[in-house]
This record gives sequence, C-alpha cells and structure tokens, in this order.
Amino acid sequence: FFAEVVRGVERYCFEQGYNLMLGNTEGQAETALSYLKMMLRKRVDGLLIMCSEGQQEVFNQLDWLKSLPVVVMDWGLVSADVDLIADNSFHGGYLATRHLIELGHSAIGCITGPQNRAPANQRQAGFEKALLESGLTVNPQWIQEGDFDCASGFAAMERLLALPTRPTALFVCNDMMAMGAISAAHQAGIVIPRDISIVGYDNVALAQYLSPPLTTINQPKEELGRLAVTRLLARINGEEVENHLITVDPDLVIRQSCAPLPAQS
Repeated sequence: FFAEVVRGVERYCFEQGYNLMLGNTEGQAETALSYLKMMLRKRVDGLLIMCSEGQQEVFNQLDWLKSLPVVVMDWGLVSADVDLIADNSFHGGYLATRHLIELGHSAIGCITGPQNRAPANQRQAGFEKALLESGLTVNPQWIQEGDFDCASGFAAMERLLALPTRPTALFVCNDMMAMGAISAAHQAGIVIPRDISIVGYDNVALAQYLSPPLTTINQPKEELGRLAVTRLLARINGEEVENHLITVDPDLVIRQSCAPLPAQS
C-alpha cells in the first residue's frame, strides 16, 4: 500500500519540479529521528510523513522541525501546524461489512489491525456499526487482532478456524492480512468463497491476482498522494489553509472472494 502511494507522490512531485528524498523508518523512533535530522541538514523545502502515530516524541525533539511545512499522510495527529490527509476508514469498514450482509451473511468476523492504530479502530467501528444496524450480534470470538502484515493474517485465520463455530464471512482490515488469511484457509482445506467469504482493505495491486481475486475496499492512493503534495506545496508557498484534515472516501471493489450465503435446506 505505502509503496503504491509513494509512487504517486513521487510522480506528482516530479511534475511540480520537486525531487523526493525517501526514508523508510520501519516504525523505529531512532531511525525516524536519524532521517529527520539528515533531511533538515539537507534543508528540504517540506516534509511528507506517513504513519506518524506514536512518534510524536520524535518530532518534539526537533525545534527546527516546527518551522518546516509538514503534511502527514494516513495516520497521525492533526494540528494547526500540520495537515493530515487520510481515508475515511470508518466508512470503508462499514462498506465492507454491508457487502457481506447483503450477500446474506449474518455470522461475520473481523481480522483487525493493531488496536493502538486509529485506522484499525475506525475500520472495526465501521464493521460493528454495519452489524448492529442490521440487528446482528458482534461475536467477540470472531474478532481477531492482526498487525497489518501477512503473517498476522495467517495466524488470525488459524485462530478463527480452530473455533468450534466459525464465521461464514470475514472482513480483514488490510489486503496483506487478507493474503495471509487466504493462505491459512487454503492450507486447512477451506475453499474461498464456498466455505468463507473474505473482503480486504486497500486494493493493493496484488489483490486482483490472488486466487480467487480479492474483493476489497479501494483507497484512492493516487488521490491521497496528489492531495498531500498539493497541500505541502501550498504550505511551502505560504498560502493560507483553513481545513487541516482532508478525508478521502474509499469505495468497494467487487471480485470473486465473496459469494452469497448458500440457502439452508
């Protein structure tokens, strides 16, 4: 997902006459601090930061950073000095779950992202709203936490398959975990979507090439990148901005990983 967003950012920067310096922190505070110091030494014009949640203490160590135009993408805190570009994760979780309900499923589970990440909580909240709105029960056993990577999706699916009663459909809060979940199901002899329907989130490029191709919530990655660069250039140019939070609405991409619930004989 992030690689696809960064490609859009780089393309739009180039079109506007700017070069992109890229640093991957892998969520490590020390790495983030090192990259920020290096970029400040290079006197960059502005910073685009992705996934800044939990790293506010890093930014607080650099007083110099406060005078630099900053736009945060995807996760982070919005303030008067920083703009946040994010997708509407609550709506995305709701859309995914509504699709499964409309296919006739009532036993629906969820593989969430880390509970300390806002998008994970928002996607789960959208999932729960769709269930409750339809008069369905949220089964705590069918909600398993992952870490937004393939391995955690695999492990979460194994836990679900070990339960005495399984859900017939599953909302997985990103495509990477969905890939892991599909692999675990396949190894257990579970056929998708005959035995369980799955909806992912992000619509990464690989999703359409899975077997079966993955139904997923599309984040408009090109638009996220374009909006972030446009807003950062506005800050660099000293333009006044009023709305510091810009939300992009996701949409549902229907493929072959979901099927209607078979009629009970």
